[in-house]
Formats: sequence, C-alpha cells, structure tokens
Amino acid sequence: MLRTACFLLATTLACNLLPAIAFAAERDIYFGTAFMESWTSVNEVETTPAGDMVDDGEDDAVSSLGFALGLERNTWRYELEYLYRYRFDLNLDGEIMRYYPKHMNNLNSQSITLNILKDIGIFTGGRFFAGVGIGTIRNRSESDVLVPIRGVGEVKFYKKNTVRDLTWNLQIGWQKTLASGNSWLFSYRYADLGEIDSGQMDDPTGYRFKTDSYVSHDFSVGYRFSF
Repeated sequence: MLRTACFLLATTLACNLLPAIAFAAERDIYFGTAFMESWTSVNEVETTPAGDMVDDGEDDAVSSLGFALGLERNTWRYELEYLYRYRFDLNLDGEIMRYYPKHMNNLNSQSITLNILKDIGIFTGGRFFAGVGIGTIRNRSESDVLVPIRGVGEVKFYKKNTVRDLTWNLQIGWQKTLASGNSWLFSYRYADLGEIDSGQMDDPTGYRFKTDSYVSHDFSVGYRFSF
C-alpha cells in the first residue's frame, strides 16, 4: 500500500515537473534557505531479542537547516531541497536477558527531497501555498549503552548505524514577496522520516532496536532569493 502511494506521488511529481522544464523560458529561478523547529516522535519501538525495554522520551524537539534550489512557473514552484536535522534523542532502559542496559541514542538525519508547491490564495499582501514532496533520507544512529556487569560495574558500549529510506511530506504555508522580488516564507509540514535502526549492539545482550514510524511536525521560517 505504501509503495503504491509512493509510486502515485512520484508519478504526479514527474507529470508536473516535465512541463516546467519544457517551458523553461517562462520560469524564474530561486535559491532559498530555511530554519526549522520540529516536534518529532517515534512509535512501536521493537527490540531483538525481545525484552522489557521502555522508551523514555519518544518525543523530542529537533532543529533543522535547509536549502532549496527551484524554479517558479505561474502559480507553481518546483524545488530540490536539502535538509539537515539535528538531533533526535531516544533513550531506552529495562531488562534484556537478565541484563539491565541503559540505551542513549542520538539520531541525525539528512534528506534530499523534490517538492512541488502551488499557490492557493492571497491574504494580506501574501500568498498561501500548499504542496507535497518525496525523496530520500539518511538516518544516522549513534548509541551509548551502559550495562551493569557483576564484579566489573557499569560498562559503556558504543554503536553507530546508518539507514537510507524513503521520505515524504505534506506542507502548507504563506509567502510574502518584497519589492526586491525576494520573499519571506512561513510554513508547516508533516513529514514521514522513514526507519530508525540502531544496528546490533556490541554489549553482552547483543540486542538492537528499530522502529518503522518516525514522523515530524515542522514549523519553518525561510527566505528566498529570486534571480
């Protein structure tokens, strides 16, 4: 079902992008940058082998910086966006195989997304817009695991792992164009950020955790330079 939806979304993006390229003479090129504050969350954290591990903080505030290169044709905009998210903290503790590890995970993400945006109305001198995007994301997980070992004390283990996955978003916002032709943008987006996988730990339990549900509510302020 997800693959079918992604295929349909990608087809829609391609059908809208090709006419824009064909009518290149009618376009305006722009470069944009944005700062974003997000409320991100994970659900259904799974561990292997199964244990009684509890996520202590499955929601977190994340800061992001993004850059976009795009073209505008009439009321449509087509842009390629790079976004760096720093960072999501996920902490787990509990019991696995009679051990009681404390798992502290930091997650950084980088994504490249093709966004299509459409003006949908005018309000107080600006333009409302809505859009969709689809692309690829790189989720890098870095874990510190503290394991109490009898006769030794608390021992620290380190692990990093990278997962590449599909990302997509839905967004809505407001754009204020200045006399110079440049613009301020204020927007909200819902983003699916793919999968998190810690990789197999090197501690005595040898466990790993993963989740297929990593989503974000993004609020951004951006500035666009038109050429």
